[in-house]
Amino acid sequence: MNRMRVCCGLLLAVNAVRAADVPDSQAETLGTIKVTHTRRVDSAPQTVEVIDAATIADANLRDTAQLQDQIANLRIGSLGGRASQTLVSLRGFTNPYGAPESAVTLYLDGVPIDDFYFFDQHLFEVARIAVYKGPQGTTFGANSEAGVIDIVTRKPDATTRVSADARVQSRSGYDVAAGASGALGANVYGSLAAAKDGGDGYIDNLAGRRNYNGQDGASVRGRLVWQPSERMEFDAMLLGRHIDDDGGEIYLPVDRASFNQVLTYLGGSPLGKFDQDIDHEGYNKLNSTLAALSGMWKGDALHVRATASWRSGDANYSTDYDLTPQAWFYMNWPYRVTQGNLELR
Repeated sequence: MNRMRVCCGLLLAVNAVRAADVPDSQAETLGTIKVTHTRRVDSAPQTVEVIDAATIADANLRDTAQLQDQIANLRIGSLGGRASQTLVSLRGFTNPYGAPESAVTLYLDGVPIDDFYFFDQHLFEVARIAVYKGPQGTTFGANSEAGVIDIVTRKPDATTRVSADARVQSRSGYDVAAGASGALGANVYGSLAAAKDGGDGYIDNLAGRRNYNGQDGASVRGRLVWQPSERMEFDAMLLGRHIDDDGGEIYLPVDRASFNQVLTYLGGSPLGKFDQDIDHEGYNKLNSTLAALSGMWKGDALHVRATASWRSGDANYSTDYDLTPQAWFYMNWPYRVTQGNLELR
């Protein structure tokens, strides 16, 4: 131990002498580092994709489920129909089956929709759609672990606009929409738009005589804007959404000949004839209302916006299972959602 201390002392003394022998002009020094920019947390870059009105029209986007065709890593699917549970996945983060809330929040003109029972929305008279990827809790609040889909509809102004759109698809599919907006008085502007869609669905029910997933939906939206001054604005929005789809019949995934050849585990006798003998018809229904009132004041150094919103809806989803000749059964899921929201920015 004493020898080690002596050696260390000698090395320090030698290094001190060497450092003293070096002239100041030859000594190596670090350069000066100047900080010219400070980075704020709220200005940090984030992954966001914006779809404008022209892109929406060119891509023929008609509902939120079709956004997955434009946004990478976004997947939107439903369990049986538009008014049933929606599975939303963004960046691999998916809400679990049966969970009451989604990991992706949908905003529609400031109204948050964070449960997947009412995630389906018809895209008509939309100005832009922004998809924020990754956790957005500090900006948009809870239930946005995977991201946020922010839909902003076309805002009425002094310019008079009238629009109409009609689409025809296979399987008797159709989609029509119309809207009008303009000035209603001094500094008061309004708009009214409606859409209707339907079709036979994309699955043929060969075992029965009813459509499997025929669709029938309608939406109507009204908006009123009052601008008493250049610094102040008030905005009111009311949206109604209706879905009355067929479907919900689940049949054994084999044809009659294959089914009649299947043997039971009890004695090896055939199961019997594969026929439909069900009086219950599956359905998928939704009636929802979204309302919002916001006020904005913009000063020289401060911009304040307050928003109060309310939404309510009832959904019913019914599915039957035909396992003839065994007993058949059907399940009915009724949902009711009410949500109020106050926001100050």
